[in-house]
Amino acid sequence: MIAQGGRTPAPRRRPLAAGLAIDRMMVRLALRAERSIGRVSWRLGRGSAASVRAAHEALRRLGGAAWEAADPSSTRAFQEAPPADPPSFPGFDPPGDSPPPLAEALRRGEYAFGAGLRVPLASIVWTRHPEGMDSLRDQFLFYSLFAVEALLRAHELTGRDEDLERAKAVAAAWLDACGKSERSTLVWDDHITATRALTLARLWERTRRREPPAAPFARRLVAALARHAERLAMPEFYRAEHNHGVTQAYALLALSDAMRLHPRAGGWDATARRRLERQMEENVSRSGVHREHSPYYHFYVLRQFLDAARFTRSRGAALSPGYEERLRAMAEAGAHMVRPDGGLPALGDSDRNAPVLLRLEDLDGPPLEGAPAFRYARTEGKGGVAPARRALLDPDGGVAFLRSGWGEREPWRDERHLAVRLGVFPTTHIHRDLLSFEFAAYGEDLIVDSGGPYAYGDPLRESYFLRTRAHNTIEVDGADQRIAAARVLRVAEWPGGHFIEAEHDASEGVRHRRALAMLPHGLLLVLDRLDADRERRFDSALHLSPRLTARVEGTRLVATRATRGPTARILYVGSGAAAPALVRGSDMPPQGWVATGDGTREDAAVAVVSAVGSRARLATLIAAEPAGRPRDDIEASLEGDPWETGGAIVLTEAGRRITLRVPAEGAPALEVIP
Repeated sequence: MIAQGGRTPAPRRRPLAAGLAIDRMMVRLALRAERSIGRVSWRLGRGSAASVRAAHEALRRLGGAAWEAADPSSTRAFQEAPPADPPSFPGFDPPGDSPPPLAEALRRGEYAFGAGLRVPLASIVWTRHPEGMDSLRDQFLFYSLFAVEALLRAHELTGRDEDLERAKAVAAAWLDACGKSERSTLVWDDHITATRALTLARLWERTRRREPPAAPFARRLVAALARHAERLAMPEFYRAEHNHGVTQAYALLALSDAMRLHPRAGGWDATARRRLERQMEENVSRSGVHREHSPYYHFYVLRQFLDAARFTRSRGAALSPGYEERLRAMAEAGAHMVRPDGGLPALGDSDRNAPVLLRLEDLDGPPLEGAPAFRYARTEGKGGVAPARRALLDPDGGVAFLRSGWGEREPWRDERHLAVRLGVFPTTHIHRDLLSFEFAAYGEDLIVDSGGPYAYGDPLRESYFLRTRAHNTIEVDGADQRIAAARVLRVAEWPGGHFIEAEHDASEGVRHRRALAMLPHGLLLVLDRLDADRERRFDSALHLSPRLTARVEGTRLVATRATRGPTARILYVGSGAAAPALVRGSDMPPQGWVATGDGTREDAAVAVVSAVGSRARLATLIAAEPAGRPRDDIEASLEGDPWETGGAIVLTEAGRRITLRVPAEGAPALEVIP
């Protein structure tokens, strides 16, 4: 419990209900059965857990109202405490200037979801989602009680008491249906439980001054808050290496404050703070990158870390200086993730339309202190302060973000942006995409990642979007890469560009070394060296933006588009260069798709170059073309052996000559003759 915030020790009082002890015991037993027995047999583990949950539900039903009864004096004490309203959960339907569409439907007595699907609110059974609700996102919102959250947001915007009363009515219906439920694993999913707890805490703060001290709804809501807190506090229920764990810790913090006079609130508070601190220390790199493989989830977690920091400050006791320092590092890392066009790279479970969840209005005040680098990136240099570096190279975070500039040399959107995957960690949102990259230039992304998640639970996610073939890297013998990290070998920087070289052993028996050189004038050079223990098939894929169409001209690929905008030309360089094969929107097998949202995708052209043998050397030049300026006369050639003994790549175009010298050891050197 927050001692510095002026709280007085809670007076002695009776516990909420004797059933809570049994409740905790049964929940723990089910969780332990699934985990321990599941190590031997997942079917036996699930079956054992289901049996415990069925017995638990039967006990709750036999217990009747006693399981939900709260101590009236505790309810009265909670009403007398000062309010503390936690921010709403980020990432879903962010607050705006008008009530969420779901609130409008609920006012009409309907639950809205999907593409215009409507269900009478009175017909909903909260232990199972309505028929036709196939999207896991919609199911998440349903079980998280986003219906209550939507009405609370409407109440904030309009001040209409009927919206608050509707929110209470929906929550009461949920308590009627789920107050004694145990068997639905979705009702009590770890992430859903945490999200719903935040909504119920917000509902409690809205209603506790309006309800009589011993009103039935107030007592039942307090009991539900305690029940959520008990689950969230359990070590067996906690996801320590997952973004779900951040939500769980933040929700437990909010509940401990909403129920600050509960006998166990001090323990909940201490547990929540300890978990938040460890999440920040263990799952965020020193450079501020969240290690879950996704720029979208980086901001998703950042918002919750920020909300937790400001919530604790509002109660009089901040989290540690180290926590807040790394939170500021997360905001600065976010500046490097944002492309010049304002979008995010589609690495990991980030799709092409993923929003940046940290808004400019979130920046003011401690602990971000304005986040000057992030503000600069989000306002195209109109506010804040330019980051000190043009690159964020973070092997510990598993990524590199390289930028040609911050608008000093060229118009802001003409700057180039390169995102590279340097590590695949054994956490979540894993794609087998080591040394894959995305490349944006002249205002748009040109070489794209297929992204994700597409749709959690959809077979296409497993058969395509997570696989190595869906990314701009090299697939060996049609197999996916293993979980691994690349070793960064060399880095260099020059005006308007960068060089990074790394290698990995993520394909068994194969060492893959890749160098990426961002050169002036919109050029990106990719050098691949593959050495295998026996003859292998190597497939190198490049995914083009869905806005581009492509045609093959010998060992070149020419990308065009129907509307005005940047295009690209790809040259496969060297004596052994082969013509690429083009695939677009194929389902047999899946190839040539880009995730654009929840269960939505666009077809995109994919160029694949293949080689067979125990070794392969590939050189690929990607020449970004500004709108209306095709690069018909660009040429590329090799001098020497840049992969082993040292050599150079020479690029010529319209009298311009660019030479990149790559020695066997030491730093590469760039020479530009205008």
